[in-house]
Amino acid sequence: MSTPLFSSPFTLGILGGGQLGKMMLYTTRKWDIATYVMDKDDTAPAFEGCTVFFEGDIM
Repeated sequence: MSTPLFSSPFTLGILGGGQLGKMMLYTTRKWDIATYVMDKDDTAPAFEGCTVFFEGDIM
């Protein structure tokens, strides 16, 4: 794993853990940003890359 470019106290919440969310998580790991993802399916692509995952309906 690569070393983060800088550390940040910023936390990002993502509703929907699909492919776009997974691609966003790739960048947030470089910047050491904590990420919370909520999706109705615990097998969503962003499940493994986020800091915290919540299973639930976003509606």
